[in-house]
Amino acid sequence: MSTNPKGIQWYFPPGIGTQSVYRAEVSEFADAMIFLKYHEWGEWMKVVEVREDDFRAVRDLFLDVFSAEPWNDEWKSDEEVSRYLGELTQNSNSLSLKLVDDTGSIVAASLGYVFSWWQGKEYFIKEFFVSRDSQGQGYGSTFLELMSNYLLERGIKAIWLITDRDFPAYRFYIKNGFTEAEDLVFFQKTLEKR
Repeated sequence: MSTNPKGIQWYFPPGIGTQSVYRAEVSEFADAMIFLKYHEWGEWMKVVEVREDDFRAVRDLFLDVFSAEPWNDEWKSDEEVSRYLGELTQNSNSLSLKLVDDTGSIVAASLGYVFSWWQGKEYFIKEFFVSRDSQGQGYGSTFLELMSNYLLERGIKAIWLITDRDFPAYRFYIKNGFTEAEDLVFFQKTLEKR
C-alpha cells in the first residue's frame, strides 16, 4: 500500500498488478477497509456491508432479479420475501455485502454467513445477485474481485456457494475462479407426513 498526501491508501493486490487500481479507506460503518475499483466504464465501485436502512432497496433488487428469467421465482407476498431476507441478514454470523457505484446506487449484493472451520473462517454465499441492467457488463466479476479482498482483510480464507448447473450463474462462477468441490455432494429431502 502507498499513501498519497490526502491520506487515501492505494492497494495493489498480489498478482493483480497496477492495471486494477484499488483505493482503500476506513469505513464510517465498519471497522474494516472498503475496497474501491475504478471500473472501466468510468465510475468508482465499492464494497460495503448492507445496513439496516438498505433492506428495502436490497429486497427490491432481489425481487427484480429473481422474479425474472431464468429463475422466475414466485414469492407469494412482500412479507414472505422480507422474512426470508431477514433470516439471511439478521443472524450473528450473517455477512451481507453490496456493490455500490459512485452515485451510491446498489448494483449488486451478496447475502451469506461466516463460519469458523478448522481450516479457517469461510463465507457461504446464499444469495448473490446483480441488477438486471448491469448484468453481462463485468459488474458481477468486479464485485467478486473486490469482495474477495474485503473478505481476506477479515481473515476469511474461502468462499462457498451452491448454484444450478443449467443456469448462466454456473459459467459465471467458473469464469471467476470457482471450482466444483468434486468430493462433496449436495443432498435434499422433501419432508412429508406419514
